[in-house]
Amino acid sequence: MASIAALAETPDPTLVPLLVGGLIEPGRTVPIPQRHGQALADWAATHDIGLGAEVLCTGLRLRGGALYAAPAHMRLPRDERPGDPNDFMGWELNLIDADQVYAVCLLEGGEITQTHEGRPVPGDVHSGTSPADRVRAAAGRERRLLIDHQTARIARDVTIRSALAQGMSVPMIASETGLGVPRIYQIRDSRR
Repeated sequence: MASIAALAETPDPTLVPLLVGGLIEPGRTVPIPQRHGQALADWAATHDIGLGAEVLCTGLRLRGGALYAAPAHMRLPRDERPGDPNDFMGWELNLIDADQVYAVCLLEGGEITQTHEGRPVPGDVHSGTSPADRVRAAAGRERRLLIDHQTARIARDVTIRSALAQGMSVPMIASETGLGVPRIYQIRDSRR
Protein backbone atom coordinates (compact mmCIF):
# COMPACT_ATOMS: atom_id res chain seq x y z
CA MET A 1 0.00 0.00 0.00
CA ALA A 2 1.08 3.58 -0.53
CA SER A 3 0.37 6.50 1.76
CA ILE A 4 -0.07 10.10 0.65
CA ALA A 5 3.29 10.84 2.33
CA ALA A 6 5.03 8.08 0.34
CA LEU A 7 3.68 9.49 -2.94
CA ALA A 8 4.93 12.97 -2.00
CA GLU A 9 8.35 11.88 -0.73
CA THR A 10 9.43 9.11 -3.14
CA PRO A 11 11.43 10.53 -6.09
CA ASP A 12 10.44 7.69 -8.43
CA PRO A 13 6.81 7.07 -9.34
CA THR A 14 5.03 5.21 -6.55
CA LEU A 15 3.07 2.10 -7.46
CA VAL A 16 -0.46 2.43 -6.13
CA PRO A 17 -2.74 -0.62 -5.91
CA LEU A 18 -5.49 -0.72 -8.53
CA LEU A 19 -8.83 -1.99 -7.29
CA VAL A 20 -10.18 -4.70 -9.59
CA GLY A 21 -13.81 -5.51 -8.93
CA GLY A 22 -13.50 -3.70 -5.62
CA LEU A 23 -10.60 -5.88 -4.49
CA ILE A 24 -6.84 -5.43 -4.40
CA GLU A 25 -5.19 -8.00 -6.67
CA PRO A 26 -1.46 -8.60 -6.29
CA GLY A 27 0.51 -7.11 -9.15
CA ARG A 28 -2.26 -4.73 -10.30
CA THR A 29 -0.78 -1.28 -9.75
CA VAL A 30 -0.53 2.10 -11.46
CA PRO A 31 2.45 4.47 -11.16
CA ILE A 32 1.87 7.97 -9.78
CA PRO A 33 4.80 10.41 -10.18
CA GLN A 34 6.12 12.36 -7.19
CA ARG A 35 4.96 15.76 -8.50
CA HIS A 36 1.39 14.44 -8.41
CA GLY A 37 1.98 12.92 -4.99
CA GLN A 38 3.11 16.33 -3.73
CA ALA A 39 -0.01 17.96 -5.21
CA LEU A 40 -2.11 15.31 -3.46
CA ALA A 41 -0.30 15.94 -0.15
CA ASP A 42 -0.88 19.69 -0.44
CA TRP A 43 -4.56 19.15 -1.23
CA ALA A 44 -4.96 16.67 1.66
CA ALA A 45 -3.42 19.15 4.10
CA THR A 46 -6.00 21.79 3.15
CA HIS A 47 -8.82 19.24 3.62
CA ASP A 48 -7.68 17.92 7.03
CA ILE A 49 -6.74 14.51 5.63
CA GLY A 50 -3.68 12.99 7.27
CA LEU A 51 -0.60 12.22 5.16
CA GLY A 52 -0.71 8.66 6.54
CA ALA A 53 -3.94 7.99 4.61
CA GLU A 54 -3.55 5.11 2.17
CA VAL A 55 -4.13 5.64 -1.55
CA LEU A 56 -5.96 3.21 -3.86
CA CYS A 57 -6.65 3.74 -7.57
CA THR A 58 -10.21 2.96 -8.64
CA GLY A 59 -9.86 3.97 -12.30
CA LEU A 60 -8.06 6.03 -14.90
CA ARG A 61 -9.58 9.22 -16.30
CA LEU A 62 -9.42 9.62 -20.09
CA ARG A 63 -10.10 12.63 -22.34
CA GLY A 64 -13.76 13.11 -23.06
CA GLY A 65 -14.72 12.07 -19.54
CA ALA A 66 -14.37 8.32 -20.05
CA LEU A 67 -13.46 6.34 -16.97
CA TYR A 68 -11.24 3.34 -17.64
CA ALA A 69 -12.25 1.22 -14.67
CA ALA A 70 -11.29 -2.31 -13.84
CA PRO A 71 -12.35 -4.99 -14.31
CA ALA A 72 -14.83 -4.71 -17.17
CA HIS A 73 -12.87 -2.39 -19.48
CA MET A 74 -9.62 -4.29 -18.92
CA ARG A 75 -11.19 -7.48 -20.19
CA LEU A 76 -12.16 -5.91 -23.52
CA PRO A 77 -9.87 -6.36 -26.53
CA ARG A 78 -7.57 -3.33 -26.75
CA ASP A 79 -9.29 -1.98 -29.89
CA GLU A 80 -12.69 -2.05 -28.13
CA ARG A 81 -11.57 -0.26 -24.95
CA PRO A 82 -12.88 3.26 -24.46
CA GLY A 83 -10.40 5.96 -25.33
CA ASP A 84 -6.76 5.51 -26.19
CA PRO A 85 -3.74 5.30 -23.87
CA ASN A 86 -2.65 8.64 -25.36
CA ASP A 87 -5.89 10.11 -24.00
CA PHE A 88 -4.80 9.58 -20.37
CA MET A 89 -5.78 12.50 -18.13
CA GLY A 90 -5.48 11.30 -14.53
CA TRP A 91 -6.37 8.92 -11.74
CA GLU A 92 -9.56 8.26 -9.77
CA LEU A 93 -8.38 7.64 -6.21
CA ASN A 94 -9.71 6.64 -2.82
CA LEU A 95 -7.87 8.14 0.17
CA ILE A 96 -8.50 6.00 3.24
CA ASP A 97 -7.69 7.15 6.75
CA ALA A 98 -8.72 5.60 10.08
CA ASP A 99 -12.38 6.53 9.81
CA GLN A 100 -13.10 8.19 6.42
CA VAL A 101 -12.81 7.37 2.71
CA TYR A 102 -12.41 10.29 0.31
CA ALA A 103 -12.90 9.92 -3.47
CA VAL A 104 -10.83 12.30 -5.59
CA CYS A 105 -9.75 12.75 -9.19
CA LEU A 106 -6.07 13.67 -9.61
CA LEU A 107 -5.52 15.06 -13.10
CA GLU A 108 -2.27 14.92 -15.08
CA GLY A 109 -1.82 18.67 -14.67
CA GLY A 110 -1.93 18.35 -10.87
CA GLU A 111 -5.51 19.59 -10.40
CA ILE A 112 -7.52 17.67 -7.81
CA THR A 113 -11.27 17.51 -7.45
CA GLN A 114 -13.14 15.70 -4.73
CA THR A 115 -15.67 13.50 -6.52
CA HIS A 116 -17.56 12.45 -3.36
CA GLU A 117 -17.74 13.81 0.16
CA GLY A 118 -15.80 11.81 2.70
CA ARG A 119 -17.79 8.82 3.84
CA PRO A 120 -17.26 6.86 7.02
CA VAL A 121 -15.38 3.60 6.90
CA PRO A 122 -18.01 0.98 7.85
CA GLY A 123 -18.12 0.16 11.55
CA ASP A 124 -17.47 2.23 14.65
CA VAL A 125 -13.77 2.32 15.50
CA HIS A 126 -14.01 5.19 17.95
CA SER A 127 -16.11 3.38 20.54
CA GLY A 128 -13.30 3.51 23.12
CA THR A 129 -11.06 6.23 24.34
CA SER A 130 -7.75 4.41 24.44
CA PRO A 131 -5.67 3.49 21.39
CA ALA A 132 -6.03 -0.19 22.36
CA ASP A 133 -9.84 0.13 22.33
CA ARG A 134 -9.72 1.71 18.87
CA VAL A 135 -7.35 -0.99 17.56
CA ARG A 136 -9.63 -3.74 18.92
CA ALA A 137 -12.66 -2.05 17.35
CA ALA A 138 -10.87 -1.71 13.97
CA ALA A 139 -9.82 -5.39 14.05
CA GLY A 140 -13.38 -6.41 14.91
CA ARG A 141 -14.71 -4.30 12.05
CA GLU A 142 -12.32 -6.01 9.64
CA ARG A 143 -13.40 -9.48 10.80
CA ARG A 144 -17.08 -8.61 10.38
CA LEU A 145 -16.49 -7.19 6.90
CA LEU A 146 -14.41 -10.22 5.85
CA ILE A 147 -17.25 -12.48 6.93
CA ASP A 148 -19.72 -10.29 5.01
CA HIS A 149 -17.44 -10.36 1.96
CA GLN A 150 -17.09 -14.15 2.10
CA THR A 151 -20.85 -14.52 2.42
CA ALA A 152 -21.44 -12.17 -0.54
CA ARG A 153 -18.90 -14.09 -2.67
CA ILE A 154 -20.58 -17.40 -1.90
CA ALA A 155 -23.99 -15.90 -2.73
CA ARG A 156 -22.56 -14.55 -6.01
CA ASP A 157 -21.20 -17.98 -6.91
CA VAL A 158 -24.54 -19.66 -6.11
CA THR A 159 -26.32 -17.08 -8.27
CA ILE A 160 -23.88 -17.70 -11.15
CA ARG A 161 -24.40 -21.48 -10.94
CA SER A 162 -28.17 -20.92 -10.92
CA ALA A 163 -27.96 -18.61 -13.96
CA LEU A 164 -25.89 -21.22 -15.81
CA ALA A 165 -28.45 -23.90 -14.94
CA GLN A 166 -31.16 -21.63 -16.38
CA GLY A 167 -29.26 -21.33 -19.66
CA MET A 168 -27.34 -18.07 -19.34
CA SER A 169 -24.08 -18.29 -21.28
CA VAL A 170 -20.65 -18.17 -19.68
CA PRO A 171 -19.52 -15.19 -21.83
CA MET A 172 -22.68 -13.26 -20.86
CA ILE A 173 -22.08 -13.91 -17.15
CA ALA A 174 -18.42 -12.94 -17.54
CA SER A 175 -19.50 -9.69 -19.20
CA GLU A 176 -22.08 -8.91 -16.52
CA THR A 177 -19.80 -9.66 -13.57
CA GLY A 178 -16.44 -8.47 -14.88
CA LEU A 179 -15.02 -11.91 -14.10
CA GLY A 180 -13.03 -13.83 -16.69
CA VAL A 181 -14.50 -16.78 -18.58
CA PRO A 182 -12.07 -19.23 -16.89
CA ARG A 183 -13.23 -17.98 -13.46
CA ILE A 184 -16.88 -18.57 -14.41
CA TYR A 185 -16.01 -22.19 -15.27
CA GLN A 186 -14.22 -22.54 -11.92
CA ILE A 187 -17.33 -21.25 -10.16
CA ARG A 188 -19.55 -23.56 -12.21
CA ASP A 189 -17.43 -26.54 -11.19
CA SER A 190 -17.07 -25.34 -7.54
CA ARG A 191 -13.29 -25.08 -7.90
CA ARG A 192 -11.40 -22.48 -5.80
